[in-house]
Amino acid sequence: MSAAETPEADHSLLESPVEPAQVSVVAVLPPSPVPVPPTAKPAVAVVLSQPLQTLVSPQASYAQKQAVWKELRDTNQLDAAITDLEHAAQADPSAAEYSAALGQAYIQKLRTTEDIRDRTILAMQADQSFDQALNLDPSNWEARFWKAACLSRWPAEMNKSAEVIDNLVTLVEQQETQSPQPQFVQTYVLLGEQYQKVGYTDDARAAWRRGSALFPDNNTLREKLAGLQ
Repeated sequence: MSAAETPEADHSLLESPVEPAQVSVVAVLPPSPVPVPPTAKPAVAVVLSQPLQTLVSPQASYAQKQAVWKELRDTNQLDAAITDLEHAAQADPSAAEYSAALGQAYIQKLRTTEDIRDRTILAMQADQSFDQALNLDPSNWEARFWKAACLSRWPAEMNKSAEVIDNLVTLVEQQETQSPQPQFVQTYVLLGEQYQKVGYTDDARAAWRRGSALFPDNNTLREKLAGLQ
């Protein structure tokens, strides 16, 4: 099984500081007794290192997060990151950001090993983490994109193409309700590749044209369309 990779993207931007991310819920009792709502959460405090704070911060850009992943890989800190994110996800299972980042951590780790058994386990762990994140927040871009990207690299006999396409179509629909962001172009690239992979050339062309309308300067989309002429 090959590692999940984003299609021809440039993630070379520098990391920038992000405010510490802590989750803390403190109950304050009023003078007179008031019933506690059944949805009230127990007090939770999750403290992460600065790099991991960036990875789970909604304020950090996609490029900044990819720079953090590169730093963690280059400094052999992926195992520690996985451990910390696993603890965070267990401490606050209602936070989609932790599960989404944990899934990406498994994928980053998968890229560092050639052991087939380890790669299979990591890929399955990543997929489960992405599912958990999407169950909590169906609009989590990173969880849905990386789930699709990961499944797109599974062996053909696993029959994941339909699931990959469904996730990418959903992602396109979600993206187009927002202001365009640089990473969104990857969804169109990958969706077209998946259509082409299963023989739907017209759908591949439509996906790449749709992306080009929003990202007219993207060379990858231009090359993909030129290749269909």
